[in-house]
Amino acid sequence: MIYLINKSIQKWYHIQNGGRDWGNINCALCKAYYHNNCADCPIKKHTKLLWCTGTPYEKWHNHQKTEHDNLVYKVSCDVCNDIVNEEIEFLLLIKEEVKNVHIP
Repeated sequence: MIYLINKSIQKWYHIQNGGRDWGNINCALCKAYYHNNCADCPIKKHTKLLWCTGTPYEKWHNHQKTEHDNLVYKVSCDVCNDIVNEEIEFLLLIKEEVKNVHIP
């Protein structure tokens, strides 16, 4: 699972440097968990909500739709960059939570 979180963090660094967000298509965690309503996804376990609701991604999605009307999401302004930073920090928090889970 740490590998998938790291791949998701890499996605957001890529977006920060000019890459594009294709939603669940280019998210390692979504590739693993989206098909089953996010069951066992560490983000869902954290938020208790589906599809990254309640995360910086929700803010990202809303900002892209209302401010940029982008079909494919990208960093288009300082607010976009700030939200990307929030998403990276959120995923780092999720990574720490997963690392600290002790399974007997």
